Amino acid sequence: MVKKDARQVEGRKNGVEKEAKGKSARKAATGPSSSSTTLLAAVSGAVVLAVVSYIVAPASKPKDTWDGRDFRVLPIKRVAKADMSKDLFWSEYSTQKPVVITGAWPESGWRPAEIVSACPQARIRTFRYDENSQTWARHVQVGEVPLPEYFAKHWEPPVAKRPQPLIYGFEMELKKHCPKQLESVKIPAFLSEDVFHIVTNNTGLGWPSVLFGPAGSITGLHIDTHQLPFWISVISPEGKSGKSLKRVRVFSHTDVNILRYGQSTAQSNMVFSFDPWKPDFLKYKEIARSIVYEAELRSGELLYIPGGSPHAVINIDDNVGVSMNFLDLKTFPNFARKCNSKSPLCGLVAGKGAQILSALDKQRAKVNDQSYWEFADIADKADFCRVHAGSTGGEELPALKAYCE
Repeated sequence: MVKKDARQVEGRKNGVEKEAKGKSARKAATGPSSSSTTLLAAVSGAVVLAVVSYIVAPASKPKDTWDGRDFRVLPIKRVAKADMSKDLFWSEYSTQKPVVITGAWPESGWRPAEIVSACPQARIRTFRYDENSQTWARHVQVGEVPLPEYFAKHWEPPVAKRPQPLIYGFEMELKKHCPKQLESVKIPAFLSEDVFHIVTNNTGLGWPSVLFGPAGSITGLHIDTHQLPFWISVISPEGKSGKSLKRVRVFSHTDVNILRYGQSTAQSNMVFSFDPWKPDFLKYKEIARSIVYEAELRSGELLYIPGGSPHAVINIDDNVGVSMNFLDLKTFPNFARKCNSKSPLCGLVAGKGAQILSALDKQRAKVNDQSYWEFADIADKADFCRVHAGSTGGEELPALKAYCE
């Protein structure tokens, strides 16, 4: 049934893609853009670079400066939030390549200390990084602790005096552990579609969630569950606005040279054998042909990563991330094609194509940013508490209970 639903969606998806191709064709008629020239040069090597450089700027013939010690690195494009329309996002970035949106998330109310103060009953899962682990992102779970306790032990001390190994707060579901904070969530219009909120009686799954990334902590190279697309906004502690917080590398989900060195394990959907920051091209020869996108995120910025894209993170400085995996109309056909009966997520959408299409059409017609209530199609706080009353599965959630009393 899921695959049948995928075919129903394809017609709508094709319409979006045809429009995007039309725009690309009109661009091509006016000559190569600087971004396409750069990408062409990086992929095709020194010969193509020289030809394109001669055509575009005869007086300047830059050389390929790749020294063979790292990947060919392309900066992730930055787009101001005010300039990112739905049409631009769908035609240039969605399911294609990462993009950083500047000025996308408010700092006030989302700084690390403010979250701890606003969420006194929250609990957060904690992990340490182990480069030899075969777990997802090479994260080994340490446990689940009260958020104020985690913050006092692993964040408040100066960086040099923090306990080792570094402990990553990864992650805390807002709807369970700090539902009050959902009232401050604003979803950008171009990210306002999510099948999972539609098929779960508006409760969603575990997102949006909050991550506490202390300086020096690492998330190893990984692919997100079910190859879902992902976005994350980052916020700095007080006084660190404008500083680099996260360094991120993203590989294309179509790069077979990268994917050949990934394998599933009993503990992870994909574990990669090479280091994305210091690649050994003698041992892993094929990846020398690969391009990696890279960015350093600053406070208030949002990063979008297409589904299935291997990515890795180094936290340069302390930061909080607000993140969400989601399933939108453009991603849904590929998700459905790869579904199997053993997947609980696939079971959620099976046989619900008509319901999904109708709800996504409703969301797609909205042109403004949405509160979390609007995004989840929830009327208000009372409606939120109603739909979540029976969704806890018997789990003790004091923050949710206190919020709804």
